[in-house]
Amino acid sequence: MAFAPLPLLPWDKSSLLSSKQSSGSDKSIQRTADTTDTIPSFAKKPSLERIINGPISREQNEKRQKVVVEGWIEGLPQDMRERILEESLRDEDLGVAKKRLRALSDDSDHVPKTEYLTLAALVEVAMLAGKEDVAKELAQHEMTELYLQLQEKGRDKYLGEYEFRKWQDKRLDLSQSLRIWKILKDIALGKVLQIDEEALERSVQEGCKLMEKRFIHGPERPHADKSIQELLQVLDQNYIAARKLDPESGRVMKVVEDTVPDTFLRPGVSEAQITELEKRLAQNPSPDAEDDKPMLPNGKNGNYLRITRSFCAYPRDTFPKVGTADCAFLSEDSMDLGFSLFPYVYTSIRGIDNIQLGHFDCFAIGIGGDEGTVILIPPTSVKPAVEAFEAAYASANKENKRLYERGALDLYGGIDEVRKLEWLCIRWEHWNTDQETWGGFRAHLEYCVDVAVEERKAEEGKAEKRERERRLKEKVGQEDEKKGEKRKRDHSNNGKPNKTTKIDAEGD
Repeated sequence: MAFAPLPLLPWDKSSLLSSKQSSGSDKSIQRTADTTDTIPSFAKKPSLERIINGPISREQNEKRQKVVVEGWIEGLPQDMRERILEESLRDEDLGVAKKRLRALSDDSDHVPKTEYLTLAALVEVAMLAGKEDVAKELAQHEMTELYLQLQEKGRDKYLGEYEFRKWQDKRLDLSQSLRIWKILKDIALGKVLQIDEEALERSVQEGCKLMEKRFIHGPERPHADKSIQELLQVLDQNYIAARKLDPESGRVMKVVEDTVPDTFLRPGVSEAQITELEKRLAQNPSPDAEDDKPMLPNGKNGNYLRITRSFCAYPRDTFPKVGTADCAFLSEDSMDLGFSLFPYVYTSIRGIDNIQLGHFDCFAIGIGGDEGTVILIPPTSVKPAVEAFEAAYASANKENKRLYERGALDLYGGIDEVRKLEWLCIRWEHWNTDQETWGGFRAHLEYCVDVAVEERKAEEGKAEKRERERRLKEKVGQEDEKKGEKRKRDHSNNGKPNKTTKIDAEGD
């Protein structure tokens, strides 16, 4: 039987397409390359000195190098660590290492890092001990077993990338031994596992196409074709489904000491209320007017407000007005929170202008995360930033233009979309200066739908796990009950032969 190929992380579990920041997609690709020995030849032997060195002291640099070089031997006995660094291990050291490999069970979250070794680390110990035959035997047997377990986990629709990576890193972490790849090649592991080479080639090609798609067209937007009404329906349905599975669980929309409602959406507002709100918020900025703030232009907020005026865990609450937060400014005057068109993660590598928003007008539209806030910044404050970007982009060299293009693709959909920006939506927590940015309210709403869908999937996974555990417990209980009944029967016989035994004896 030929096994289906598994590139250590199935593509349908990878964050390659869904990661908003391209650095997250880069990481997914890099880890795949690390664990499949497919790093380009020019990058296989980089200068550790050049990578680690920077504007830091020699002492700090030496400490970093020590972590990189010796990190995998953390937790081993001190004398054994010294022998590893001297490449003079003994036979008994290999026995110690083997016990560390066996320290992991299916539920290994509570096993300290210092008490187990990965397969790659164990192979490295065997090679340093001069036991290449043992290394080959370990690689063939253990890798085969782990590969089959990986395939089983790959079929778990509720297992996400983080859990998959965590399980894989604790047991494999092939980057800890460069020598393991030659061993795997020597033992022809692919043939041992009867890997379908054509299927493997198709899997590789699929991965390449996904990479092209991500870095040419940007992050995946699975809900881009949905209307505002459809987005709200999906949002509501997924949270309702999640809370029915576990009312008090989840990151958001918990229901404590209450029944799960039929909807988390409050009723919409009347056309008269929408007209009044738009009139009130469509003012032009005037520095001489105390309450003159640039807000939503006519016709921009009707589609949302006709459906709901807010999203809340307590839909029984009613308010005569559209809401108290529609004009809840964060300060009386325009403010400067240090936000920018491009967060520093995109610009700090070369020190280019990240286009500060400076003082801007905004209003809060809801909470965001742990004690966070979500704000909308109107066109009057966005336009100057777009103009500053145009000037910076026009004067940038080729390399810096590429950084701007990457940030524009990740955050807004491309350079042309930045040029068309009218609104910005930003979320941040008061305890965290990092900002999360979207090119308007709709983009933020799509993100909220993604969160709701993931929450529902997570709760379904937990519910299925609880059901499996219940069935297992029930099965074990039934087996224990049968064993108990058997012990009672055996005890009641009190060691005397039963009727069948007596007849058999007489027949003899």
